Amino acid sequence: MSRSYPERMSRRLAVPVAILLTTALITAAATPAGAAPTVTGAQPGAAAVDPRPDPAEVVAALRRDLGLTPDRAAARLAVATAAAATERDLRATLGAAFGGVWLDGHGNPVVAVTDPAAVHTARRTGTRVRLVPHAETTLAATAALLDRAAGHAPGAVSGWYVDVVGNAVVVRTAPGGAAAANAFVSEAGASPGVVRVVEGTERPRTLADVRGGDPFLTSQSMRCSVGFTVRGGFLTAGHCGRTGDSAYAPNGQVMGVFASSSFPGNDYAWVRLNPGWTPRGEIRTGRSTAAPIRGSVEAPIGAPVCRYGSTTGWRCGVVQGRNQTLNFASGEVISGLTRTTVCAEAGDSAGPFVSGDQAQGMLVAGTGNCTAGGTTYFQPVNEPLAALGLTLLTSP
Repeated sequence: MSRSYPERMSRRLAVPVAILLTTALITAAATPAGAAPTVTGAQPGAAAVDPRPDPAEVVAALRRDLGLTPDRAAARLAVATAAAATERDLRATLGAAFGGVWLDGHGNPVVAVTDPAAVHTARRTGTRVRLVPHAETTLAATAALLDRAAGHAPGAVSGWYVDVVGNAVVVRTAPGGAAAANAFVSEAGASPGVVRVVEGTERPRTLADVRGGDPFLTSQSMRCSVGFTVRGGFLTAGHCGRTGDSAYAPNGQVMGVFASSSFPGNDYAWVRLNPGWTPRGEIRTGRSTAAPIRGSVEAPIGAPVCRYGSTTGWRCGVVQGRNQTLNFASGEVISGLTRTTVCAEAGDSAGPFVSGDQAQGMLVAGTGNCTAGGTTYFQPVNEPLAALGLTLLTSP
């Protein structure tokens, strides 16, 4: 019997389970309510953080949330890493015929193409190929049309995103809101053949403005999480503070200032740290341990992702879609988000998502909870890095 793609890849890469799951331990530093919070930028003289993370919590989270044994988790992470490289290469090779790459429910990679002549080229990568009518560029252009018309979106529409698996741009709306959603699509100039309207009760909400055990305070008395460290400071969510606001340690000391903040439209900000605060290319796990950051390669659709939150700890799921736009009931619109099946609750806001040892983004919003399950959205980390000219700090 031939082995599945994940099994072949895991044997070919020969990655020890402990190493892969250790690299998956890249999450936000935050402590539970009632405990003394910690921050990524430590004061001089603070106790050193043990650089050897214990993978037990991530193993438990992957087993609980994705039903994966340690061996299968290692295989899935290995395939996700290989699939990310395949996606990059095929996008360049196939050009306008490229429809996207994702991992199916069994963790096997799939590539979509619009031209039968491109099937052979795609199959040479060892992935399963699916013929689709719409190219990735067409889906992205359609989502961009909706983004430009976001100010005219009806209140029933909660957002839209590019669904490469379904080969469509999905517009989500409240029950009974399909007619209004279709009218919005038409007004935006988007082709109805590329758009799929989905009704549902899901209504994303921000998770930031809740007092809890997050590791820093803002000028508006918000409690937020440090996302990923950059040279000279750290990234967090844009709705945590405006440009010029101060960021405070739990003891009241000023850590730094919001040098730039983008919200709505985007949801990212970076805090420039004051002298005496040293950012490091690692993430605290909340138990006096740390995990290294190695880069920020974007994970493909279907790849496993994990996040750490001070309220719910380690939680894992899979990437469902990119280029998600959220239309909040309060009127704000945020675009360019990534949708996941990872759950979250109040107090987890702005914490980082990772896939393996690769930084993915910061938690922006979500629905549901970690008892019944839910959906979350993160701001991809590469956008603020590029837009603000920042350098992600990585571990040596």
